[in-house]
Amino acid sequence: MNENNNLNSQTPNVNPNPNQQQEYQAGNFQHSGIPNYQNMNQQNQSEQFKQQAPGQNAQYSGYQKGPIGTERSPAMVVVLSFITCGIYGIIWMYQVSKEINEYTNAQLTEPNYSWISIFCLVFFYINSYKLDQAIVQIDQVEGRHSESRYIIWLVLTLFFGLGNAMMQYQVQESLNEIWAANRYNYNQNQF
Repeated sequence: MNENNNLNSQTPNVNPNPNQQQEYQAGNFQHSGIPNYQNMNQQNQSEQFKQQAPGQNAQYSGYQKGPIGTERSPAMVVVLSFITCGIYGIIWMYQVSKEINEYTNAQLTEPNYSWISIFCLVFFYINSYKLDQAIVQIDQVEGRHSESRYIIWLVLTLFFGLGNAMMQYQVQESLNEIWAANRYNYNQNQF
């Protein structure tokens, strides 16, 4: 029994993790001395994301690539919307919203707001905002620079009436870039 006490007293207090001191200083430990695994997990995810090349099939923060959407001519979207007095624009917004949701496997946009906007225009602006935010999120996850353009669309709509056309053009142009960058990363024949 004395020998066990001597062994325990002679065993040096060795830190099994040499990075523990650095982690403690970085704030990854709670007051009780137990690691904050939630913060460590977030750091590991962000490091994994940084190491990943743009365009790879990845899952990050609930984002997993699905089938890509249809590439369309942005100018033709604007022209057809004008010629059909906005009917094509409503159909286009519905299709694009569905494509974004299918591609991200998440509910980033509200496709049905396109139809509701026929009766209440507020839903058109809500879905336009959601489209803008979805494209910004997709670009950031895939490693491309992107900025929100919703305020510009709104100002141009209020003062010049051109915001809707600009929104359609820029959304379709951005989506064409996303679809082109991921054309070969997803097997379109999967069921």
